[in-house]
Amino acid sequence: YWTNGANDGPGFTKELANGVSANGALVKFDISNNNVCAAGGKALAAVLNGNQVMTELNLAGNSLGLVEPYGDAVDMSWVIAISNAIPTMGALEKLLMAKNKFGTKESGEALGQALAQNSVLKELDVSANVELYPNGSLKSGDGPGFAQELAVGLKNNGAMVSVNILNNNIGAKQAQNLVAILKEHATLRSLCGNKGDETKLDMSGKNMGADGAIMLAPEIVANGAL
Repeated sequence: YWTNGANDGPGFTKELANGVSANGALVKFDISNNNVCAAGGKALAAVLNGNQVMTELNLAGNSLGLVEPYGDAVDMSWVIAISNAIPTMGALEKLLMAKNKFGTKESGEALGQALAQNSVLKELDVSANVELYPNGSLKSGDGPGFAQELAVGLKNNGAMVSVNILNNNIGAKQAQNLVAILKEHATLRSLCGNKGDETKLDMSGKNMGADGAIMLAPEIVANGAL
């Protein structure tokens, strides 16, 4: 297991990627909250391609959809790179990518294609990837487009148990579309990052909104232990 709190961003990540590539035993890799940005994400994706050992990867909170950590220029090339790597990672069961500002139709399509080709991944967190103003209005991203494209791949994925797509401003229509997939999917139990068999469930303070409530409702109905 490796984790680091460094903040020197893309350059740090490119150098680290060389070490990850040379390590043949790394099972869990947490590089969350390091301002990696798109360039660093691409460097990591390149060395992870074909990895048959890693089971958990945490990329959350890295502004991966941006050229610079606090800038406005977007770069979705890393999404293409990691999406190409996902189907080749034969052991990866848990992938966390929340809070990376990549909630666009383009990235949803790339990830959707990766999910459709994957039969191993069980847990995926892509929550909070659109950027909102303090009043709740949309600043950047395309939540509905992101969800629509991701849903195509999710529908054809045979192993997924839990997806977290909350806080992406996807709207009621796309939430209902995902619920329809949830109800028919053989293994999927949650669209809100849960396991689906909880005996206690606390969703307080998650700012779910109407679309989140729509996705949570059938999960509660189907849970026989809550």
